[in-house]
Amino acid sequence: MENNLETNSGKLVLYALFTILCYYALLWFMPYLDPDEARYIEIPREMIQLKDYIIPHLNYTVYLEKPPLYYWMNVIALKVFGLNDFAGRFWTTLISLLGILLNYKIASKLVNKKTAFWSAIILSSCIYYSIIGRLNLIDMTNAFFIAMSTYSGYFYLRDNRKVFLYLMYGGMALGFLSKALIGIVFPIAILFLWAIFSKRFKEFFKLISPVGIVILLAVCLPWIYLASREVSDFLYYFFMRQEFLRYLEPLEHTHPFWTFVPVVIIGLFPWLLFPFSILKAYKARGFKEIQKTDLIFLIVFFSFIFIFYSLSQSKLVTYIAPLFFPASILLGNVFSNIESIDKRDKYINLSFFLLLFIAFIVFPFVENIYMSLSKWFLLASFSEISLIVLGVLPFLIKETKKVFISIFVVMMIFYNLFILPVRSYTLFYKTTKPEALFVDKTYKKGDILASYRLYRQSFNYYTRRRIVLVDSINELGFGYRHLSKTQRERYFPTIKQFKKMWNSNKTILMLIKTKDIKKFKKIYHHYKLLFKAPHYSILSNK
Repeated sequence: MENNLETNSGKLVLYALFTILCYYALLWFMPYLDPDEARYIEIPREMIQLKDYIIPHLNYTVYLEKPPLYYWMNVIALKVFGLNDFAGRFWTTLISLLGILLNYKIASKLVNKKTAFWSAIILSSCIYYSIIGRLNLIDMTNAFFIAMSTYSGYFYLRDNRKVFLYLMYGGMALGFLSKALIGIVFPIAILFLWAIFSKRFKEFFKLISPVGIVILLAVCLPWIYLASREVSDFLYYFFMRQEFLRYLEPLEHTHPFWTFVPVVIIGLFPWLLFPFSILKAYKARGFKEIQKTDLIFLIVFFSFIFIFYSLSQSKLVTYIAPLFFPASILLGNVFSNIESIDKRDKYINLSFFLLLFIAFIVFPFVENIYMSLSKWFLLASFSEISLIVLGVLPFLIKETKKVFISIFVVMMIFYNLFILPVRSYTLFYKTTKPEALFVDKTYKKGDILASYRLYRQSFNYYTRRRIVLVDSINELGFGYRHLSKTQRERYFPTIKQFKKMWNSNKTILMLIKTKDIKKFKKIYHHYKLLFKAPHYSILSNK
């Protein structure tokens, strides 16, 4: 029965279709969230408007923190699907699904189809991959290319097939164009360390390929050349500051070295809720079904990503996405050998989902949810029912593998139901879509859009216009330095400079934090409140 469950082609297709449906469902329902999601859709929108596909711009200012591949992908999506809340998430979701398929194929070759099945189930439904994999972020696309090139390089060393060698170089090229040097450095470093730990050091040098290097350079150099020709200090800023100094110095996103420990543990939920069953299966079988060199490869792949970013001075949750590929194979192998669920695990699973259920109930009483309690509980009720089902499933179903399949199915449904309350909760503080849509209705040709002491990328995207940033340079420092003095005063005015603009005959529609209106009133004595929300408001001078 279990073999049929894990290897039956008809059922595999059914699981695949279900996963695709769940991943794409309700993508359009959430507005793009500030700062990252909105940034990575606004840059492609400006590419289209400016007809400049070489130098990325943000708020119509040069923005060179990332290479352009992901922007180009979103340009295509915007042209196909239009300016909406689906287009920017289309590619990252497709790449995430391709990542699941890639990992399934790799696990089939490294271990067996049973492990491949469970690795796909775990990867597609763990909290980290399911959430990051559907947001408009560069990280999952970059993680896919890192995994693709690393796996390809390893299979070339293992099976000596040239196609894998060229796939490795192609993957590294695309990895570079999606998130710069780590797309090249990570696969090489992982394979180098594997060669050392597996005592096959000399074999590593087989990866050096003149044809592969030509492929890499042919893909990467044209953009580097064109960008450096248009922006004089591109090479220093892009390579030195963004790649090396960002890693070595605490420029931004600084966190303790242990930051990623809870991220990995929580990220693999709900599958780590069965620790005693996992330990029992590991003690019984270990990783006997995985060849020693293959096991070393998977462990090195996971460990390198984890240690590299733990040592980095700059840390973001999304950075470690690549390690979930090998982690799911290792965990999938253990789950393929779990024959029964330990009674203690059933209660751990129940306790966890009960805590989540209680959190849903308590949340509106400790946090401003920007809606009535009745609306919150109505929207959250579907998610809460899912949590109860997830908690009791191990007690209701006798067959172990069917329990896990049921958890997979309900978790995938839960992620979509969870969007309902989250969307309403985040609408007034993680995006400025409501404010932007209001401005769109009142905007007249010649009006000036501004934001006071803040920058919200979603305000750009949903108004489709340039924003005058008052007393705020934010992440646009590099582009700001490339503007003329006149442009700086016009688009990045100080409070004193903006006061002249405010008192001019031009109509200004300005985004401001609602809590800052009182401070604003002390400097600018006249204003009209056009729109007020809990976090942001719209003021006008007319």
